[in-house]
Amino acid sequence: MLRFFVECKGPETALAQATHTSDTTVKVGMLGLIAILSGRGASRETFARCEGKNFVYCLAKILFEDPPPPSDCLLNTLWALGNVMEGDETIQATAAQHDIGVLLLHIARVAEREVATTAARAMGLMC
Repeated sequence: MLRFFVECKGPETALAQATHTSDTTVKVGMLGLIAILSGRGASRETFARCEGKNFVYCLAKILFEDPPPPSDCLLNTLWALGNVMEGDETIQATAAQHDIGVLLLHIARVAEREVATTAARAMGLMC
């Protein structure tokens, strides 16, 4: 598990750092945090399967094969990402750069899903 990331940094710090860094280790740590928050968890092996791929998209496909509960806006944001990424070139290009913040904002615009907008606001990415 990537629980160490949460214990060392704390969830709020982890999300803030992951949003504003190009450090892949921090990005992976943030995704570990999301996985832990989901209650389903992700092992290091899960992340190894995503080596060299877009981490968010890969994790979404691995962890969220079934739609999450409507009440969980963070998971629904990832679910929205998985559903709209394949058909949107801007999302693909942004995802390739592992820019989580911009990616969430773009998903909120493209998908026009309230849950994506809500999650982006909750993470401090939108006013």
